[in-house]
Amino acid sequence: MWFQEAYDDLSKPYNWYSLVNAAKSGNASRIVAFNAGIGSDILVNSPFEDYIAGETNEIGPLPADGRWADKANGVQWFHWTFLGEFVKDLAGWGNAGLNWPTDDLVSWVTEAVARGGVIALDTKVNRFGRLDRQQMAQLLAIKDSLKDS
Repeated sequence: MWFQEAYDDLSKPYNWYSLVNAAKSGNASRIVAFNAGIGSDILVNSPFEDYIAGETNEIGPLPADGRWADKANGVQWFHWTFLGEFVKDLAGWGNAGLNWPTDDLVSWVTEAVARGGVIALDTKVNRFGRLDRQQMAQLLAIKDSLKDS
């Protein structure tokens, strides 16, 4: 993407390094990931990020090199998707219901974690702070699977 190339020149005042320094200002232990957006073919946006952003509307991709997306620069593999039912133009972010069959989801998460990957799953939380029941059942199935591995 054109805007990302603007940050590659470290001699300019605003670059990947300056963005990371600003993000970690006051807390050097903060985790930074740059997000090129869904549909981007860019996996690692910057050698200065800690994790890839990993935002996607799918399950299935697995870490190819253990926990690393870019081992030389210490950028770790991360994947973030939703559990909710897919709705055109909104995907499943924050939706109730299920988008993935539980067996498929459990298998994918278990394999990704076994390879050293990190997974985050978006869920529907109602106004009382309760998770969607179907999604909670999927999360419990994942928990059980990870306990057994």
